[in-house]
Amino acid sequence: MSKSNKFWIFSSLLFACLLGGFFIYKSSLGVGNLLDWTLLYSWYKYLSFAVAAFLVVCLYIFLVTNKQVYGYLDEVVTEIKKVVWPQKKEIKGSTIAVIIITVICSVILALFDSAWSYVFKMVYYLGNKIFGLS
Repeated sequence: MSKSNKFWIFSSLLFACLLGGFFIYKSSLGVGNLLDWTLLYSWYKYLSFAVAAFLVVCLYIFLVTNKQVYGYLDEVVTEIKKVVWPQKKEIKGSTIAVIIITVICSVILALFDSAWSYVFKMVYYLGNKIFGLS
């Protein structure tokens, strides 16, 4: 296990825990607003933050000390380093191809939409003329 793997593992675990803590904090505030606890108890926001921070720290310590999680993430980082990423020229060509195909499909769809709209307007117009409706 290299030092760069450790950096990426610890960083990704910290980011995931902080994101989870943010979600917990915002969810608890949402529940508090729904139940009017934030209006009744001025300390509710601070309690929500403290609970979320405590859970983040506990989760981070658990994940960092868990050898299975750490081993799995070490393998993931090692495999990602083996990936051969496309060159800028390849990405540019692929992006242009996707844009062109998207435009072509949009034009075809617009033509079909216009044609069907015209057909249904004619059917509606003829139906009104023949049956004397509206």
